[in-house]
Amino acid sequence: MRVIAETEAGIVHDPAGNAYVYTGPTVTDWQGGAMWYDANPLDATSEPVRPATDVVHAAFNILDQLVGSYEFLAAFGENPGQVQVQYGAGGTDGSYYQGGVITLLGLLDDADDGFDDSVIRHEYGHFVADQISYDKSPGGPHTWGSHISRELAWSEGWATFFAGATLDQSYYVDVAFDSSMIQDGWLDVSLESPEGYALTGDGVEGAIALVLWDIFDPANEPHDTMAAGADEIIAIVSDPAYFSASTTCTLADFYEGWRGLGYADLEGLRVILAERSIVYWPTIESVTGAPDPATPADGVTLTANGVTATRAIAGVSFYRESNGTAGLQTGAGGDTHVGNDTSASDGWTVTVSTDGLAPGAYTYYAIAEDVSGDTSGAGTAAVSTTSTIQDAAPSTLTASLTGTPSGFEVTFSGAIDASVLNLYDAQSVAMGPADVTLVGAATGAVRGTLFVEDGGQQLVFVRTGGVLAADTYTVILRSAADGIKATDGMLLDGNGDGVPGDDYVGSFDVAVTPGVVVSIPDFARGPGQPVDVPASGTGLPIRITSSGGVDRVDLLLDYDPALLELTAVAPGVALPDGATVTFDLSTPGRAEIHVSLPAPLASGSFDLVTLTAAVRSTALYRAREILDIVSLSVNGGAIPAVADDGVHVVAYLGDTTGNGGYSSLDGQRVLRVAVGLDTGFGAFPLVDPVILADITGDSAISSLDATRILQEAVGFDPAEIPDRPASMPALAFAGADPAVKMDASVSGAPGDVVTVPVNVAGTAAGIATVDLELRDDPTVLGLDPGGVVRPGSLTQGAVVAHSVGENAGRITIALGLPEPLTGGAGSLVEIDDRIRAGASAGSTRIHLVSVSLNEDALAVGPDVPQPGPDATNGEVEVQRGNKDRRTPSLLAFRMEPARGAEDDELLPPALIDWGA
Repeated sequence: MRVIAETEAGIVHDPAGNAYVYTGPTVTDWQGGAMWYDANPLDATSEPVRPATDVVHAAFNILDQLVGSYEFLAAFGENPGQVQVQYGAGGTDGSYYQGGVITLLGLLDDADDGFDDSVIRHEYGHFVADQISYDKSPGGPHTWGSHISRELAWSEGWATFFAGATLDQSYYVDVAFDSSMIQDGWLDVSLESPEGYALTGDGVEGAIALVLWDIFDPANEPHDTMAAGADEIIAIVSDPAYFSASTTCTLADFYEGWRGLGYADLEGLRVILAERSIVYWPTIESVTGAPDPATPADGVTLTANGVTATRAIAGVSFYRESNGTAGLQTGAGGDTHVGNDTSASDGWTVTVSTDGLAPGAYTYYAIAEDVSGDTSGAGTAAVSTTSTIQDAAPSTLTASLTGTPSGFEVTFSGAIDASVLNLYDAQSVAMGPADVTLVGAATGAVRGTLFVEDGGQQLVFVRTGGVLAADTYTVILRSAADGIKATDGMLLDGNGDGVPGDDYVGSFDVAVTPGVVVSIPDFARGPGQPVDVPASGTGLPIRITSSGGVDRVDLLLDYDPALLELTAVAPGVALPDGATVTFDLSTPGRAEIHVSLPAPLASGSFDLVTLTAAVRSTALYRAREILDIVSLSVNGGAIPAVADDGVHVVAYLGDTTGNGGYSSLDGQRVLRVAVGLDTGFGAFPLVDPVILADITGDSAISSLDATRILQEAVGFDPAEIPDRPASMPALAFAGADPAVKMDASVSGAPGDVVTVPVNVAGTAAGIATVDLELRDDPTVLGLDPGGVVRPGSLTQGAVVAHSVGENAGRITIALGLPEPLTGGAGSLVEIDDRIRAGASAGSTRIHLVSVSLNEDALAVGPDVPQPGPDATNGEVEVQRGNKDRRTPSLLAFRMEPARGAEDDELLPPALIDWGA
């Protein structure tokens, strides 16, 4: 190399004014390129390999970085011109760009930026923005995770991305050799997966750097489907239509450039932006259609809900799926346009004619457009709803009854509202009288479990503990607003006179019980448990009761394969030698079983076969299924036989509160049923409580059952209660239960007050009281005894009380509402926590230890507070204030004032908070 002349890229000056330049063939691999770090620079166990740090070596490394950056731009036809670099080892004013000059200095006496390639190229990125683009940064202190303006965030995010792109490395590294300043002597942030940062919003430089990097790099993350390289990025920032004196020079201008220049995969860009909670385009939360179902004469009114945009909405257009391609397509060959609304005065709605449409399900889409012409998602990203067209709506809701050996079935003329039904009641839920009753003339009231089938058009009642005895039975269906009603609220027309509002009363007869009954038991077992009935036995038995003469049984058993797994079938232990069992379990949800005996059975009851079964770990907790013997033949049909279906409830035996665990409250609920104060359990209003709480196996509920549950709660482990799995699965709950959890992450600096909400998702319907316990690290967070705990967005007007434990790390909160909530999602309570002045930077977890809604009458799901980390906990990110870019957990740069400013308006060192 000959050091004789200037390069096109730039000139480096040392403190003495000496210029360091080179010419000749373009040098792109000066001493191995990125010469200061080893092959695995993000491995904290590896030490940086730093060459001699005299001014000459550093100056030429800086020059090498200028040439590399210059050549990167030249490949896109851009020439930013020559830059001046002032370099001085051991300086203390930091590194920055201003007025055509890059100044590279150190922040510490024993560290400088002469070999920090990321820093050098970051500052060159500011120079590039100054030359080929436009930069409206106001200057000032800034960090990787927060800014004072969107313009400053764009400027810094662009420069950090530029450094990574030109180096072709997905991380930003700054080396410091003072271990008291930066752990392990490193400051590094990943442009790919930055852990520990809530990098969201276009006012955060880290979020902008990540957005640009995801556009640039290969499609390598679920939200990153783009691999655009730098072509479009450079073209947009250098286009004066989008980055000029007349624009704001923010990420929003970059988005407008992408859209305005017509680049491909706009939806992919939107997904990347949305990952960082950045949305510039119109959005629609949902679209609904009413009535549903509708008749051809009704028409359907479509409504776009939650329409928002950064600019004014020009209108919402509606379409019906018609071209057979998934998602919404507009224009020629697209889906059918059915109307649009240009005024939000009465909501964004249109009424669509359904005249001439054949009965069936139709998909409708909505797409919003703002005044700039930008639209909400199309294709598979479009919001949609399904509307059903039927020949004619039923005039009233009527019912018809069919008796079965195990109970009965009721078929309705339309779908019923299952959310208000109950067979059993408890003080904790107060659902009222039973909506369905079965009474035998001689037998009396019959206990059982109710299932809603066929999309709400059928009820199936299964008696607990065996088939119905010979008798005449009466079924009563209660017609009421909190009983049997249609999904549109129409009450049951029980007598079929065309006038809704009266109960249905029907009857059926059961003849003398046949000589053979084949039955499968009712039981409660939870996710991850083997099905051993009873708990002291092995396997799930299918029993036969007969008066003798049976030598062959063939049956088909249907079950829900999402809840139960069957793996084998074995002969019952009491069958005679020579008995053979063949089975086929190849069809999920069906077991085909054949039993042949060498001689006819004697009279009595025997275990015909034993099933090897287990509840799937993914089974929805509190779900239930009918174990349905759909086909039964004894001796080839020569002997009449009936099948007795079983009921499986997905719950751990004795868990009467339905939360997946055991406590004294489970035992208290059983005692209330045992003495007649309650008829069942609030978490299971359609399930016979005997199935859940008959621990002793005597087909009744007594105080002894409660005692066994209390023993389980305190760790005595009674043999009658099956052990829960050693490694408990993450429980997901059936039904629309409230999902209570804390906000994923909030952030602040030492001394700041941060607001931590406890949120509810799913449905808040029915919540009247909330009891919470939280734990945090009292060395990091402090809620003063007089601190603020207030009602949340959903609970305005509630009474809230709280206490802080003696160790200041435990917060107990009680909230009561004058009326139960009717629905919605949002925050239940909000807590103002102060970050202690001496708190170290990093993340601290807030544990949601326990949640009780309506004294546990409402079960919480799908995530339940567990010991240790879980999905219900929150996190507070403690940031550190800083002067420039060097901090242990935050990345920051000193930045020039706005273009044209005569004075450097950066804060003087004495006024900048260096953090703890």
